[in-house]
Amino acid sequence: MEGDSGGGVRVLSRRIVRPLTPPPPPPTKCNGSHHQPSNKEETEVPPLTPPAAMANGDGGCHRLLNKEEDVEVIHLTPWDLRLISIDYIQKGILLPKPPSSGAALVNALASSLARALARFYSFAGRLAADEREDGTLTLSVRCTGDGAEFVHAVAPDVTVADIVSSLYIPKVVWAFYPLREVLGADAALAEPSSIPLVAVQHIVRRFDRTTVQECFFTFSAASVKKLKARANAEMMMAAAAGETSPIISSLQAVLAHLWRAVCRARLLAPEQPTFYSVVVGCRGRVAGIPPGYVGNAMVFARADATAGEVERNGLGWTAWLLNRAVASFDEQGMRESLVKWVGEPDFAYMDKLSSRGTALVTGSSPRFDVFGNDFGWGKPVAVRSGSGNKADGKATVYEGPERGGSVSLEVCIAPDALARLVVDQEFMEAVSAPA
Repeated sequence: MEGDSGGGVRVLSRRIVRPLTPPPPPPTKCNGSHHQPSNKEETEVPPLTPPAAMANGDGGCHRLLNKEEDVEVIHLTPWDLRLISIDYIQKGILLPKPPSSGAALVNALASSLARALARFYSFAGRLAADEREDGTLTLSVRCTGDGAEFVHAVAPDVTVADIVSSLYIPKVVWAFYPLREVLGADAALAEPSSIPLVAVQHIVRRFDRTTVQECFFTFSAASVKKLKARANAEMMMAAAAGETSPIISSLQAVLAHLWRAVCRARLLAPEQPTFYSVVVGCRGRVAGIPPGYVGNAMVFARADATAGEVERNGLGWTAWLLNRAVASFDEQGMRESLVKWVGEPDFAYMDKLSSRGTALVTGSSPRFDVFGNDFGWGKPVAVRSGSGNKADGKATVYEGPERGGSVSLEVCIAPDALARLVVDQEFMEAVSAPA
C-alpha cells in the first residue's frame, strides 16, 4: 500500500510480521493455583485482580480460555490500565545510513522483527475488552501471535542534518510515526458498541491539543556534573542554617534547572501555582516484581510550589522539591492503592498532568540504553519521539548521545514560551550546541 502520510514521508508498504515461531502454550497457573480444564469444560476469564497477582510475583494473571481459543491471556495490572487513556507511545532512533538498501534491507529487518516477536510474543498479541455479567469491564492481552505492523516509508527530501542540527525539532519527525493521536484504549475499543457506553466515555476522554513546539536540549556530562554540584552546594548552605540536606541527584538537578527556566519563559506570575510530575519506577521499590516483567510499573510523584518560590529559592531548593517527591514513595501505600484501584479505577490524562501551561511532566529515563541499539551498522545518531502525548509541559528525558552521564531533554511547550526559553541565558549556558 502506498501513500503520503504527511510532511514529505511516503509509505511504500505495510505488512503484518508474525513471530518466527508460534507463541508457547499458555500456562495454567493463576495467582499460585493450577487448573487444567477438561475437554468439555470452559474456563471463565477471571475478574481483574492484579494486586494479588503482583503480590505473588507473577506480574499478571494467566489462564486458558476455552478450547476453541487456546491462547494465553495476560490480565493487565492497575499500572497498565490507568495508562490506557493516554496516547500510544512513539519513540524511535535515527540510525546512520546502512550498508545495504532496498528490499534486501527491508526484508532483513522484517526477519529480525519476526525473531524478536518469537521471544517477546505478547507484543504480537491483541488487546481485548470483555464485558462481564456483573457489568464490569476487563481488558487483557491475548497472545494470539497475530503479529505487529511493519511499515516501510521514505522521506527523500529530509536529511539527517534537518533533524539533528537545530535545537528545534522539525514537524516532519511526527510524520515518521503511525497511529497519531491514538490512545492505548483504542486498540481494545475497535467496536465500541460491544462495550458499555459509560465505560467508553470514562476511559476514552481525549484532551484538547493546544499548539505546541519542541526543542531537543542536550546537557554534557560536565554540564550535568556542574548543575548537580551547584544544587548540592546550595543545599549544604541550607544545612548550615539548620535545615536538612539530602543528596540531590544529577537528574533532579537538570529537571530543576528546566523547571525554573520554563517558569520564566512562560512569564508566570510569582503567585501562580506550578507543579512538576515525575515518573517513579516501581521496579526495585516494590517487592515481588519479576525481573522479566515487561508491563508498566510506575507512578507519578508530584512536586508543588509557586513560580515565585521556584525562582527565588534557587536551583538547590527546587531540586530538593523533586527529591522529596520521589523520596515520598511508600511501598505499602503503593500496594494499598493497587487494591483500591480495582474498586475505584482512575485514569491518567495528559491535560491533568500538564495543567494547561503551568506545569511540567517528565517520563522515560537517562538509564535507558537508547544508543546501544545497534542493528549492525553503527550506533544511533539521535533519538526522537512522535506526536503522542505532546501537551504543553511534556519533557521527555533520554540518555545523552555522548553517554557517560550526559542527559537530553525533549521539551514540548507553547511556541511563544519556547522562543523565550532558547534565549534564556541562564538556562542555555548549560546546554550543548547541536551537532
